[in-house]
Amino acid sequence: MSPQPPAVDILILGTSWTTTFLTPLLRAHNITHATTSTTARPGTLPFHFVPSTPSTDQDDDEVGSQAQYTALPPATLILITFPLTTASHTTQLTRHYTATHPSATPYFVLLGSTRIFTPTPSSPLSYDASSPRAVAEDTLLALYPSRATVLNLAGLYGQSSRHSARDPRSWLSRVAPGKEALGRKGALHLVHGGDVARGVLGGAKEQIWGRRWIVTDLHWYDWWELAFAWGDGRLDHGADAGKDGDGEYREWVMQLMEEHGVRALPRPVEVVGRVLDSRAFWRAVGMVPGRGHVLSVVGGEEDW
Repeated sequence: MSPQPPAVDILILGTSWTTTFLTPLLRAHNITHATTSTTARPGTLPFHFVPSTPSTDQDDDEVGSQAQYTALPPATLILITFPLTTASHTTQLTRHYTATHPSATPYFVLLGSTRIFTPTPSSPLSYDASSPRAVAEDTLLALYPSRATVLNLAGLYGQSSRHSARDPRSWLSRVAPGKEALGRKGALHLVHGGDVARGVLGGAKEQIWGRRWIVTDLHWYDWWELAFAWGDGRLDHGADAGKDGDGEYREWVMQLMEEHGVRALPRPVEVVGRVLDSRAFWRAVGMVPGRGHVLSVVGGEEDW
């Protein structure tokens, strides 16, 4: 059996889009780290989380799991970038790691989504506890109440160094292909990949354990306002460029404003519905998002 790699400050399970923003930041701060990938691409360790099921041969599963977990380094903090969707997924992942690293007492950070939060503006932390991801996240917090946290991320956007850009302009024609669909759209929440990386790094330095956190860029966006800004037919919409209807968005917004008695954009919070509050997270990590309003970043002068 091969010896375990040297210990690291942060072990990142999964090479995700978010990881490409985080690893340069870790290198800049001289924070030792290791990253895994299912294909063992250069610079990563091989790791493929395959949870066992009742029909799985448990002996074979245990042997395979022990081998790949043993090959991971001891770490002070483990960042889980892929979704866990059942309580048993969380239990298996953490159990196998701790069993193969008995001297380590790692902290766990799990990246989640704000989609689990219900549209109740008066209760910003109300979420659907029955959703699969929420169940797995709550299990992690219950297993490690003083050494685990969940970061529920808003819609991710930005230009990654190794992956294609996540450009919210390209979402418009998919979520609102026509005036009727646009009329049903309310609020959108976003966070830049660079700010997620900064938040993870800040969280690793602060004691934010034992709860879940909403992570946004401190704004909420009215889809009607974004449609007016981005749907004028002059911006590059990627694969959707030139699609019929691009130039009609501004006219649709004007018509909807007239029909619904909206005098100016953005619409009031009471109209757009769910608005998430992430002030607590940024206070806890002692920083503010580095990117501004998305309309000043995407299509603006900033290097987004």
